[in-house]
Amino acid sequence: GRGDFGRAYLIQVWQQMFHPAEFEKPAWRARMKRSTLFEFGTHALDLVCYLFDAFPERVSAQIPGARRDFDSDVVVQLTLSFADGRIATLCFNRISHAPERYLEMRIDCEDASLRISLGGVARASLDVVRHRAGRRLRPRLSLVQGGEARVEAGGRSWLLAKEPRLAFTSATQAHLRRVLEARDSGDLMRAEVEHAREVLRLALLGYDSAALGQTLCVRTGRAVQESAEN
Repeated sequence: GRGDFGRAYLIQVWQQMFHPAEFEKPAWRARMKRSTLFEFGTHALDLVCYLFDAFPERVSAQIPGARRDFDSDVVVQLTLSFADGRIATLCFNRISHAPERYLEMRIDCEDASLRISLGGVARASLDVVRHRAGRRLRPRLSLVQGGEARVEAGGRSWLLAKEPRLAFTSATQAHLRRVLEARDSGDLMRAEVEHAREVLRLALLGYDSAALGQTLCVRTGRAVQESAEN
């Protein structure tokens, strides 16, 4: 927000785990066909719109039937096009056998990149650091239950913030408490409600885009080519 890293122009978001909707305990959740993008994707979409401080102009999505034995949207690929050439790509895989990653995000800015990991981090690596005399290796270790945000530039990576413990439950409680208090006091901002509605609309437009096989204009909800003709 202060502009320390320059203008953000690309955001990449991904999730990988083996947890299709059919694995959910409540029967109504297990029956959901529109699950991954609707249930989890709205959080990621909210973050993207928050970080870009804007809603996208176009939405393009693919939801392939990657596994015939699962009937829900277990694989989702979504591309959001914003003004001024900014884009965001989101890839959710609920049938991945790779190590679980609840939420991974990279924000590429003009002067640095930001890497965000949420849902536990256990990572050891050797970073190649560039300097005047050449290059050298620098070890890096990340081990937190909650998550972390790092800055990456010039081959270096340094910690920006971290959450040592899992915070899903406490964060949800705090958010819900604030919403209920705002409702009871009449301070619930119309802008917040409209923002939440637009994020949900983006998820639903993603499903429409995948079903039609077309890029949709967010403003009209129509195919981009059709919108341009009109």
